[in-house]
Amino acid sequence: QDEASPDWYAYQEERFQTSCLQPQGRCIPILPAEIYNVELIGDIAWVEVIEGQPPLLRARFYRQTKLGWKHTAPRAVWWGEPVEWQVRSVLIRARERDMPYIEPLVTHISSVADDVGVALGHSMTIALEVDFSVQVPPETPPSLSGGTLILPSPWLTGIPLDGTWEQAYLDELAYWTAYGIVTQYLRFSGAVSLNRLQSAIVDEYAFYYVR
Repeated sequence: QDEASPDWYAYQEERFQTSCLQPQGRCIPILPAEIYNVELIGDIAWVEVIEGQPPLLRARFYRQTKLGWKHTAPRAVWWGEPVEWQVRSVLIRARERDMPYIEPLVTHISSVADDVGVALGHSMTIALEVDFSVQVPPETPPSLSGGTLILPSPWLTGIPLDGTWEQAYLDELAYWTAYGIVTQYLRFSGAVSLNRLQSAIVDEYAFYYVR
């Protein structure tokens, strides 16, 4: 691992433990990988690998050092220029390199947002911002920050080789989209922040929506 990226090094030290046989928290088993493609810019390599079952295409980064190539933190420059567009009530932010893979995800998120909006019966459009981030650690789950749903780039979570996203991943997106829309609705209704009871009710609704 690349000691020149201290946050990354600490994350990998926590993630790859000899006792890690099953995913748990940040402890992720090391998977055999097949190199699919390699691109170079200066001393950094973008390496596309196929790993896991079902097989997924992921990006890894390596930096050339005096001691050889070291696994290093993702570099945002590899994803290209930022892209932003609106799909009904959902504002999406992504990068050029993600574009071929996120269209079905955006369609799914927009459909959930429409459904939840109708269920709420609100007269105003409740907008949700979705950011496919390239600056979060791999395997980071979706999270909600204010009115923004933050998702890792597909190149970090893994792109299905057959072009079909797993239902578990789509369900997770549906949960967070429903949670985000309802949270936004409550804020528009005057709630500055959710109390514990409100958070529990929103969580229950989002879980119910997915099921």
